[in-house]
Amino acid sequence: PHDLVHPPDGRRNDGVLLLVEPEGAARRLESNFADRLQEPRLVLGIAAHLGLIALLLRRKILTILWEFFSAVADPIDLAIFRIVFFGTLLAWEELPAVVWYSQLPADLQALPAGFGWLFRYLPMGDPWAMGAVILFKGLCVMGIIGLFSRTVAFLTTLLGFYVLGLPQCFGKVTHYHHLFWFSALLAASRCGDALSCDAMRNALRRADRGILDPPAPSRAYGLPLRFILLLMGILYFFPGLW
Repeated sequence: PHDLVHPPDGRRNDGVLLLVEPEGAARRLESNFADRLQEPRLVLGIAAHLGLIALLLRRKILTILWEFFSAVADPIDLAIFRIVFFGTLLAWEELPAVVWYSQLPADLQALPAGFGWLFRYLPMGDPWAMGAVILFKGLCVMGIIGLFSRTVAFLTTLLGFYVLGLPQCFGKVTHYHHLFWFSALLAASRCGDALSCDAMRNALRRADRGILDPPAPSRAYGLPLRFILLLMGILYFFPGLW
């Protein structure tokens, strides 16, 4: 068997290990350009095969997709996700560090590609960051108890872009953008129809009209959860692919 060793002088030789064969000859371990060239062909080949399978099984696939997106869920299911989501944001470990990042010198900033122009116009001082974190936590509490649930989810999406984006401006990018996806989905859904202050207020309004039954299971609660499942799948698919 071959032994992997460092150069005799102890240096890494530009980070490349040397391969010592039984005869004692050494050669570099290098990536083959031809092998890299074949990778796009492999991806295209897999895509072509998957497209052919989808074409042959199109009726079954359409049936599965229809059943998936038309699934019915209880309002409590979406409400539980709302509570867990805002509770996770409230306990997010990056929040205490936001103020610390705001105190760093501007010379250390390395603005993320595509959004650097926006952060140049946003204030990053200590008072602004502290106020934003306090307001963000307040919105999370309102989201947990379900007070103006959809409005709170929308404001959390906007303010979270600043609060959670501030630590991204110093060279290290942490991939938690799915939190914005989920809050935007909650803002577009009826996430406050159960286990919330909004639900109690709506129940009193229905009682005034003689309606005592709670909201029934509906696709209006199932569809947001289905999109959340898809987004979770995307989150884990691409890291596994690369």
